[in-house]
Amino acid sequence: MTPNITTTRSHWQALQATWDRSDALFECVEPDRLYERPVQLRHPLAFYVGHLSAFASNMLFQGLLGYGAPDERLDHLFAFGIDPDETEGTPESLTLPGFDEICAYRQGVRSALLKNADAIDAVETDDIMSRDGRTAWMVLEHEVMHHETLLYLMHELPVEFKRPGLVSRAKPGPRLVQNERVLVPASALHLGVDLESTDDFVWDNELGPHSVGVPSFSIDTTPVTIQDYRVFIDSGGYRDRRWWTTEGWEWRERNAITRPKDWTDSNRGLKVRSMLETHPIDSVEGWPVCVSQVEAHAYAAWKGGRLPTENELRLIRNGGAPCHPGIDDISKSAALDFRVGSPMPVGCQPDTGHHLGVRELVGNGWEWTSTVFAPYPGFNNYIDSYPGYSKDFFDGKHYAVVGGSWATDLRLARPGLRNWFRATYPYPFTKFRVCYDA
Repeated sequence: MTPNITTTRSHWQALQATWDRSDALFECVEPDRLYERPVQLRHPLAFYVGHLSAFASNMLFQGLLGYGAPDERLDHLFAFGIDPDETEGTPESLTLPGFDEICAYRQGVRSALLKNADAIDAVETDDIMSRDGRTAWMVLEHEVMHHETLLYLMHELPVEFKRPGLVSRAKPGPRLVQNERVLVPASALHLGVDLESTDDFVWDNELGPHSVGVPSFSIDTTPVTIQDYRVFIDSGGYRDRRWWTTEGWEWRERNAITRPKDWTDSNRGLKVRSMLETHPIDSVEGWPVCVSQVEAHAYAAWKGGRLPTENELRLIRNGGAPCHPGIDDISKSAALDFRVGSPMPVGCQPDTGHHLGVRELVGNGWEWTSTVFAPYPGFNNYIDSYPGYSKDFFDGKHYAVVGGSWATDLRLARPGLRNWFRATYPYPFTKFRVCYDA
């Protein structure tokens, strides 16, 4: 149990609630399976028990107080995760301590942080990260980002190794609304947050107020469903080089990929895996299909369209208005924040749409774009204790995703937040829709 703190400061209270959710997530896996690597490109699940505490320790003790943490050896061991690249082979496995030792380390870090909460909050420097609890909020957002990472890693474990708990069982069903194509008029889009004008924590890639013009385009009102995607497969889409990027085709051939990774054969036909069950594919045909960016690109090309850009999706969601760091009304009712435990049939949440009729821009899956993740003009990696958060991924290999999934924390669904994955990384909870030049 996480120790309590009597302070009313919201960042500490929120951090304790986040720790409780972390613990509940790990309890969804049978204890003897925590040292497995369900995704070989990532560390074992047990690593992340230590990693979350190491990040908090390194940022709040070393980064703010400037002196030693409870266990600097384990702080170092658990400091860094992996940016997965399957072309580089399976990363070397770490030698991890026993689970009791990792849990004791976690508890020691948490207790020490709460004991030093007043000292941490009293730090006054020229660094903006020492104000308004920003470093604590950064630690919290890092942890809830990893909640989603943990879930898509756990998703790869056989269902018998997991147990119900924080994650609820899936809700199958057909799509509830039909897709249409709508025209989005050309407009100016205002992006980027001014760091000095907000007391809220924002990541470095969100900064840099600027405006861009977005030409008119047409877009599907709903994400592509499993039912839609089956038509692409049945038409030979995975065998036709015309629809694929060079990277995507090489990835498909290298791994002998013929369908989405969550679709499995059985003697009763195709099934789709959710976190805790497998479902006959006909029963979940209304779910948004979850595929990599290169698979989404191939489908869009086959349909005679393309993936939308990051700016096009942001224009529809924000209506061109300036980004702000708070949570908007769309996010408060979307399939986000563990309100459900799987994708929902497309159309389940009609109140998360836009006045043009474009639905589900937020929640139910991060939405793939065709935009290579890159900095805004005047990029400033202002977080001295974490200078590589974004910069390390401005490599031309990562693509922007927008909107959030059912496993995305509500804080991360703010209009200006930016996220990204490799084009051939099929594990995150994603969706996509097709866009067309006007």
